[in-house]
Amino acid sequence: MKNLAIHGQYMYEREDAQSIIKLTEAGVLKLRKSARHNVIGQFSFEWEKAVETAKQNLELGNIVLFTP
Repeated sequence: MKNLAIHGQYMYEREDAQSIIKLTEAGVLKLRKSARHNVIGQFSFEWEKAVETAKQNLELGNIVLFTP
């Protein structure tokens, strides 16, 4: 109503995300048990539930995964 605009930027560019995916696929970036990660939840783009689960499990090594 007051002609306000909010501008933002993602932390990483598209190419950065693609590079991380390639590292994971190549086995260079270790995930899950091989990297001592404890998967506390897997969500199919259920952002609210994923964030709430992460907030309740703040210990080092706990991760939340998004799966297709």
